[in-house]
Amino acid sequence: MQQIPVYSFTGFLDSGKTKFIQETLEDPRFNAGERTLLLVFEEGEEEYDFSTYPHQNVYLEVLDQQTVTQKELKALAKKYKAQRVVAELNGMQLVGDIYSRFPEEWVVAQEVMFADATTIICDFAFLNAKTLERVTLPQNLKAIGKSAFQGCRNLKEIHIPDGVEEIKEFAFEGCTSLTCATIPGSVKVLQKYAFSGCTNLASLNIAEGVEEIGWSAFKDCTSLTTITIPGSVKVIHERAFAGCTNLTNIIISE
Repeated sequence: MQQIPVYSFTGFLDSGKTKFIQETLEDPRFNAGERTLLLVFEEGEEEYDFSTYPHQNVYLEVLDQQTVTQKELKALAKKYKAQRVVAELNGMQLVGDIYSRFPEEWVVAQEVMFADATTIICDFAFLNAKTLERVTLPQNLKAIGKSAFQGCRNLKEIHIPDGVEEIKEFAFEGCTSLTCATIPGSVKVLQKYAFSGCTNLASLNIAEGVEEIGWSAFKDCTSLTTITIPGSVKVIHERAFAGCTNLTNIIISE
């Protein structure tokens, strides 16, 4: 069975997905003539301009992300003899749900996430997005929702900008490839299980201004060896660092 690579672009409406995909398909380094099935699960204000592509083997289908079936997707790939798939996903729906309906020969090769400065990262937004490696968050972001990146086991790096006020429970739980994290001082309460099970998290910076570290927030972060607790922290809940078996040095600032 020949595998078909899938390039997924996900994020919120009007966050720049369509423009980015348009520019990508205009680039001859990406579009070298492969038969490309372009699936659009969310229509914004911008439209695709096929006349600018270096090759015309791009085939557009607009689908309902909630109702499309594996059979329908397989039929479309066969209809256009697709060699690859580019998918513009609906950022308000779970990516794991649509991935579960991809035909078995479809393999997610890359996933790019977009967010604009007017949005929060919603609850469960990228739950179990297993191919997600990097995320760039906008400077005006205020909140990262419950389980937003839970189970993103290939997420290696993320920069949480100053100004984020909420990191909700399970936000990064089970991100086993994440190696470093900085909690900005604008986050007053780091909620429970926020980074639990991040087994490769070796560098942790909790900035001055954080006041509360939630229950099991860093549970089973087995690569942590040293942490510094800033003087602003007033409460550390039970089991916040339970299972951190290599944690040997805790510095509590005054």
